[in-house]
Amino acid sequence: MLSISIGSQSSSHRLLDLFSTAHIDKSYAITNAKDTTSSTMLEEIPPTMFGDTLLTDDRKMLFNAWIKATNQDFYKTVKVEAHCAQKKRIGEKGKHVCNPMKDNRTAISNHSQLTYPSNSLPTALTPPRTELYLTSSTNSDSSDVVAHYQQESIKQLRKNALLTAENDRKLLFNASRLTNNQDFYRKVVEEAYCAQKERVGEKGDGGKYVCNPKKVKKDCTLISLGLNNQIGFDKHIYEATGRQCKILGADIYQQEQPTRDAYEKMNGELFAAKIPNDLTIPQMLEKTGRIDVEFLKIDIEKGEFTALEPLIKDYFVCQIFIEIHGLPSDHLRMLQIIAKYGFRIFNVDENLLCPLCCEYSMINELCMAQFEVVPLAITIPQLNS
Repeated sequence: MLSISIGSQSSSHRLLDLFSTAHIDKSYAITNAKDTTSSTMLEEIPPTMFGDTLLTDDRKMLFNAWIKATNQDFYKTVKVEAHCAQKKRIGEKGKHVCNPMKDNRTAISNHSQLTYPSNSLPTALTPPRTELYLTSSTNSDSSDVVAHYQQESIKQLRKNALLTAENDRKLLFNASRLTNNQDFYRKVVEEAYCAQKERVGEKGDGGKYVCNPKKVKKDCTLISLGLNNQIGFDKHIYEATGRQCKILGADIYQQEQPTRDAYEKMNGELFAAKIPNDLTIPQMLEKTGRIDVEFLKIDIEKGEFTALEPLIKDYFVCQIFIEIHGLPSDHLRMLQIIAKYGFRIFNVDENLLCPLCCEYSMINELCMAQFEVVPLAITIPQLNS
């Protein structure tokens, strides 16, 4: 019997890898699943010896949630695979254990003859394994099957997004007229799918979600606005892009010596000025001889409302990672301005340390092919809505 707690920082990809490994190597079955972020018990499959009836659909749903990489959706699609009538919670914040008084375990001789101890009834193994989608009549290897299945899943994801887009826009617009920031954030629907999305920078406040950073062009430009001597993102993105990009950083205050040294090692350039009052982003590009921007990180405490548009209006920018401050109406207004220039949201990340702040990652439609991004549906209402 195995009882584990998987941290909230674990991605759905990591969870599925763990589940699949447990099934293949040790023949474990899931008897209980709980999303501890909401403390809601997940629905159990009714105890039945005919658990394989919906087996394929359950695996597909779980695989789709894995593809989408949204943890809450993933948790909700994890099905209980064995019914334990004597399931008990052990400890104040403990684990669910199946019939702890029983110890009459029967040895498992092989994967085709599973005997479940502790009065558990098997239902169905739901974590998808690549070989389950292969048939004896095909010569395809597992990677081909997964690639095909992923393509079909993305097509369905796009289809669903297009069907709900109009309603998503209405819900977001209505939420922007209220003062509940958290409700607004949860109604922002991603408009593009990035399979290679990764978090870059410090854990918690300071990190940003970047799409496929290895796909940058050679000698690209990275801009980081709002340093405050916290340059974990800057150093991480410099490495993630293969040390082949020029990084420009700016903050209202002169940075400390360790920050200046780190930038010198990265062959970067620092500016001490208030953006955009004392220095505009286009001026930064002109001073350094750069003509476009691959990645722009902007966190300048409401300065984004006046600093960003002059840049994206006249210069080519691929990805924007922006923290927006203010009420829902402020957030929507800024998102509408960015969307007007062809950007789509591919990640939304609430800032738990700042209720009025939220991180948005957006990609230019003209850069989607470069970073292997799939467009979904436009969910940000137009400015004249």
